[in-house]
Amino acid sequence: MATIRLGDKAPDFTANSSMGTINLYEYLGDGWGILFPILLILLRYVPRN
Repeated sequence: MATIRLGDKAPDFTANSSMGTINLYEYLGDGWGILFPILLILLRYVPRN
């Protein structure tokens, strides 16, 4: 898995969301965004069987 460091350009991706399908670069347009590792936080609270 590649590491993204501060100042690196994030890879473009498409995802399904509650707003429909979004593409990161199209969604941001000329603006900028911050990616958070929220999935890792959520997985900590998923019950394990």
